[in-house]
Amino acid sequence: MTDRTREYERRLALFDRLMEELSLNAVLLTSEARNTGQLGVKYLADYSINARRSFAFLKRGEQPWLFLASQDEVFSARRRSWLPQERIIQGDPLACTLRALHEGLGNIEQPRVGLYEPGELPVSVWRALEDTGAELVDMTQRFTELRASKSDYEIEQTRDASRLAVASFEWVLENIRPGMTEREVLGGAQGYLIAHGGSELLVMGRCEKVHSFIGKPTGAVLPANGMFTYSCEFSGSEGYWTQMARPIFMTREAEPE
Repeated sequence: MTDRTREYERRLALFDRLMEELSLNAVLLTSEARNTGQLGVKYLADYSINARRSFAFLKRGEQPWLFLASQDEVFSARRRSWLPQERIIQGDPLACTLRALHEGLGNIEQPRVGLYEPGELPVSVWRALEDTGAELVDMTQRFTELRASKSDYEIEQTRDASRLAVASFEWVLENIRPGMTEREVLGGAQGYLIAHGGSELLVMGRCEKVHSFIGKPTGAVLPANGMFTYSCEFSGSEGYWTQMARPIFMTREAEPE
């Protein structure tokens, strides 16, 4: 059994525990294609979507379903996710989810379905779920508590992402020169991260006062006697997020700030 398989089974056991503690019949997770909206499906399916919205449905005691909008996403998920390939389905994700709820829980008068961060759901999705007659339970706090204790697998993947952040900073130190633009510096750093497995990148910096107010790269030119703030936020090769921010002084006589 591989480390990934063991981790997948550990997480399924965590969800079983969550459903038992909260008396849930099923768990419903949804993610959208933005960095801060990926956690639920990513944690269960080990897959980050590229566009639109996805849903994952897990009935107590069964394998999860992952519903994706396009064939492109299905192809990618079947290569990268740890879910069984036959549980990754293309179709209208919300319609597929509603059908799974009906078929999986239709014999229960008012099933209890756990949701993660329900306040982030679009109104249309919330109303569609309400119309199923299920009792929608906010499981956010308990889910967060259960995820807090990290496995050896998770710790090593987080370390791996952090090592890549340090390596990208060292790349910047080796290549940064006065006269370069922010775009040139950060574009190179982003390329380094991608080449070494980084994804979901947010690489930012600033070479002008106030240096702590980092932002997306501009055409501002690095001065010979100033400083540059480098920041990278990204997911490592196995999806674990990290962040690193460091100042770079172009000379020993850099600005007092």
